[in-house]
Amino acid sequence: MKFKIDPKIMFQNIIDFEYYPNFMKQIQNVKIIKKSENEIITEETIILKSLIKKEIVQQTIHQIKENKLHSEIISGIAKNSIIDIILDGGKEETNVNVKIELKLGFKGRIFEPLIKKYLKMYVVGILRKINTRVLDKS
Repeated sequence: MKFKIDPKIMFQNIIDFEYYPNFMKQIQNVKIIKKSENEIITEETIILKSLIKKEIVQQTIHQIKENKLHSEIISGIAKNSIIDIILDGGKEETNVNVKIELKLGFKGRIFEPLIKKYLKMYVVGILRKINTRVLDKS
């Protein structure tokens, strides 16, 4: 996906995890558990609604490198799932590449179609809303 934003500004907004509930109502809460220069551990509360309502609480470890975010879910039904976000481009435009490797435990498999749908929707939606947020500020 391409966005008309400087990659550094885009990346700073991507790692502003506590702001995510403002982007998506299904993300009820994001709490920073631990933070260092190259790593952030978060706890997310996500509400999935379909025929049934399911609350998911999980923790994710985010490893931060230059223009790359490697996130691994370390608890919950999607434990060991990985999301890689890589940014490149110049001052005027950012190319964002997202790779998602979803892994679900036995209990999570029943929700797999719903989780895949929501995960893709969350990532794309958050990136688009970050784009809008940054453009609105400038």
